[in-house]
Amino acid sequence: MMAEKPNPLASSRPNIAKVAMRVADLVRVDIVQGSYERVSSPQHQSLIASSNAPKVQIVTADEFEIAIALTFDFAGASYDTEKDPEGKEGKVFVLIRAVIELEYRLDPGEPYTPNDVEAFAKVNGLLNAQPFWREFVFNALGRAGLPTFLIPVFNPIKLGQQMAKTKTDAAQPRARSSNVGPPEVTSPDSGRDEM
Repeated sequence: MMAEKPNPLASSRPNIAKVAMRVADLVRVDIVQGSYERVSSPQHQSLIASSNAPKVQIVTADEFEIAIALTFDFAGASYDTEKDPEGKEGKVFVLIRAVIELEYRLDPGEPYTPNDVEAFAKVNGLLNAQPFWREFVFNALGRAGLPTFLIPVFNPIKLGQQMAKTKTDAAQPRARSSNVGPPEVTSPDSGRDEM
């Protein structure tokens, strides 16, 4: 009987559970940098918003602690519904950015790899930081005297589906590139993308 060869791809696949199962506590959540810039006044009543996936940085990853930083960006634009019904030519009137640091205390356990930590940060870090980001955007807009937006709640199931679709799409030949748009952002007044 022949011995089965180890699969080199299996060992390089990140395992979020290796890190998540060791998390004893979320010790700290800090907005270490935050800013908003009111570039102009909204020119039209119809408003759209864009908030891309955050940039993730591993600050510390050792035996008993992981600290990560997520950089979030938001842009609000206004547009003329008669000339541009889909809002593709909107004029940006506000830019918002925040860097949120999270620190986790770990219990002893199975060792993890840098890929495991990165995968954990992209899912669990986002899940833990996003309520603070939502509140920051809402308050920054209000302080600037602008209409407020509610960033949708993070849904890890949808993220997994998008990641799986991206892998499937990448494996398929295509005639043109596809562009995944920004997450949907809703207004508390209308419950839709527009205000």
